[in-house]
Amino acid sequence: MAAAEEQAAQAQAAECHRIRAVAEEELDEVLAVMDAAFASLNRLSKADFVEIRSLRNPPRLVILAAEAMCIMFDLKFQPHDVFKVAHRCLLTNPGYTLSKMQHYDRDNIPEATVARIEAFLRRHDEDFTPQNAAKVSKWAAACCEWVRAMVEYHHKALVVVPMRQALQTAHDRHSASMTVLTP
Repeated sequence: MAAAEEQAAQAQAAECHRIRAVAEEELDEVLAVMDAAFASLNRLSKADFVEIRSLRNPPRLVILAAEAMCIMFDLKFQPHDVFKVAHRCLLTNPGYTLSKMQHYDRDNIPEATVARIEAFLRRHDEDFTPQNAAKVSKWAAACCEWVRAMVEYHHKALVVVPMRQALQTAHDRHSASMTVLTP
């Protein structure tokens, strides 16, 4: 009987290790994307914001970056005034905006925001890339990279959260088994 229980405990321990490895692999992928996005944000300066703020007729990719940012921060806008809203709410205080981006609650992005930003990304997928945006603006490129990283993180979190729960369950079962085996 004890041998069977010990074998079951070993199987549960192996399952814990397997779940943990898969979850860590999923997280490592998205954390690399997040690190790149935050590095891009850290390279932004006040001058990058001032440059965008001073544009009278911003390039299309700057307007797309402004729209994506407005969506992520749930700012209300009409298609014709998105740059004005971004100018007023995101570009006038660079330090505040960067702080909001760095401390964005990526674990709790509202589903409505996810749906809106995904629809936006589908419409502009080929154009709205960090590489394309970098050709016109350092600010637009950083915003693009950050928005895409937040969406990717959201999707990975949907996979990893159930894995964490499964890991906790497996760990609890393993602990219970070990309690039975330990005299």
